[in-house]
Amino acid sequence: VYNPEAELYHYESKSRGLEDTPEKLEKFNKFMAYTWENGDVNHDNYLSPEEFAAQRQRNREKFSRKK
Repeated sequence: VYNPEAELYHYESKSRGLEDTPEKLEKFNKFMAYTWENGDVNHDNYLSPEEFAAQRQRNREKFSRKK
């Protein structure tokens, strides 16, 4: 069934709650560090190889730690 007027909503924190304790924040930070290190957020099957490389470079510049 297809409905072009359908609106979908995704509320990630509704089901798991907020990262509002030190333990949850630590778990979240470890997850994000792992995700960035393993390239999970740097991969998009719908980008051309050239655009993928450009996007990855922009992300490195944007999210790198400043010395």
